[in-house]
Amino acid sequence: VHSILLPFVTGIFIAYFLSPAADKLERMGANRGLATSFVLTFFFLSFTLLLVLLVPMLVTQLSAIIAHFPGWLSEMQAKYAPTIN
Repeated sequence: VHSILLPFVTGIFIAYFLSPAADKLERMGANRGLATSFVLTFFFLSFTLLLVLLVPMLVTQLSAIIAHFPGWLSEMQAKYAPTIN
């Protein structure tokens, strides 16, 4: 049930937060359809750009954490094993 509702909830969330921007463009003289199209295009282009910039950085950092994890685990075992036993 949750996987079915997620796109609708996401759409409602996006519409709720982007509506003021469309309202402002409409007050400036654009019709509602044009204002909505512009705001949605800007939003999705910004979101895509953010993903393109962030995903490679996150993948790099995650792989570094995975590579260093065994060493950190060994250090913690060496440091805290005597106090636990």
